[in-house]
Amino acid sequence: MKKNKYLILTILWMIFIFVMSQTPGNDSSKQSNFIVDIIIHILPITRDTLSFIVRKCAHMTEYAILAFLIYKTIVHIKNHW
Repeated sequence: MKKNKYLILTILWMIFIFVMSQTPGNDSSKQSNFIVDIIIHILPITRDTLSFIVRKCAHMTEYAILAFLIYKTIVHIKNHW
């Protein structure tokens, strides 16, 4: 288990991304509205623009995590060989 922890985490994260990608746009917007409602009181920006920014940042974050996990998996496997 310990030898394959990064591989397992990478596969689980890919499954998470796949499951989240099956969510319809309206439901996805409802999920991001929680964050938008918090930030809207701080920044003078329109709700639609802020919602767009929050959703794009969420996508970048989830794929950055995937890239990190893939990197760690490759390095971990390479070190064992």
